[in-house]
Amino acid sequence: MIYKEFVFTDDEYSQLKNADPNMKRLIESIGKLERQYSPDLFRSLISCIVSQQLSNKAAEAIFLKFTRAIPDLSPESIEALPHALFREIGLSNNKIAFIKDLSEAVLSGKLVLSDFYDKDDTAIAEELMAIKGIGPWTVEMFLIFSLGKKDVLSFGDLGIRKGISWLYSRPGTLTKEDFQSIANRYSPNKTLASLYLWEIGNRKLYAYESVFEMV
Repeated sequence: MIYKEFVFTDDEYSQLKNADPNMKRLIESIGKLERQYSPDLFRSLISCIVSQQLSNKAAEAIFLKFTRAIPDLSPESIEALPHALFREIGLSNNKIAFIKDLSEAVLSGKLVLSDFYDKDDTAIAEELMAIKGIGPWTVEMFLIFSLGKKDVLSFGDLGIRKGISWLYSRPGTLTKEDFQSIANRYSPNKTLASLYLWEIGNRKLYAYESVFEMV
């Protein structure tokens, strides 16, 4: 799979640090991040569907099996794959149906992925969510990790919500209203904020009482 590097400017880092002191402290403690995204739109959508409701480790293991079974991952190769082999890979019947629906939409021309480069996030979301099994979280992961969009923060992502709750010392359920208020501070750099919020879990920073107690 071909990857591209996310490129964030010094101004974008500064804007995000100025969002609030908590985020500033987090960024300065971790330093600048190096992350990649995949411009292979179809492959990335398949990966997003596979990853639904799974841990990163489980999703990576299943997707690795998937790509070994179909090295040339395309709508045509998916259509030719027997149902039993999908099941052997570890996919549920629902996910198999979702992947098949996506492949059929691309093959029929109902979904033209290359057009997404010229469309805004809302238009992309509307087209993708017309496909069975693709919801807001899948769209948001696709916008970040395939199209490299820079202003995406997912309320549907558990890691993001946990990161926000820890960063702002808000134990318990994070309301959508609270989430949106914080997301508004991050705009137009919500993707960069997402990467730092995920890094809280990756680095096990939950061991600290707060971001200001980090060494």
